[in-house]
Amino acid sequence: MFAAVCVVLAGAGHALASRDDIPLWTLGAGFLGVVAVAAPLTGRVRSLPGITALLAAAQTALHTLFGLGQHGTAAASSMPTGTGDATLVQQAARLVCGTTAAAISPAQAQKILTDARIQPARRRTRTWRTPGRRPRCGRP
Repeated sequence: MFAAVCVVLAGAGHALASRDDIPLWTLGAGFLGVVAVAAPLTGRVRSLPGITALLAAAQTALHTLFGLGQHGTAAASSMPTGTGDATLVQQAARLVCGTTAAAISPAQAQKILTDARIQPARRRTRTWRTPGRRPRCGRP
């Protein structure tokens, strides 16, 4: 139970902070890693500094694993595949304040993404999705 709670909380925090998806395989690998470390340590009384140090090390390891998983997914997703016009338009619409996807043509979307130096979204591996927030537009 400890491993599941630890990994889910770390994954949710990482996904919210990075505003990006976490591949499911990293959650599974993190769970197995936490179980492998925590299981031998059960049944013994630990000092507060020992618990704190172990939790800090585990959170650092989980953060590193999730970050590597996200970057690996991004690298794999940047390989050339057929990106649909609808995907380009939706991605560009998230960057432009005060407009919808219906108001942007595929050519305009490509220009917006190119000007922003953003690779168009590609097909990704299965990920754990967090609710994304649209950027807030400043109003005068």
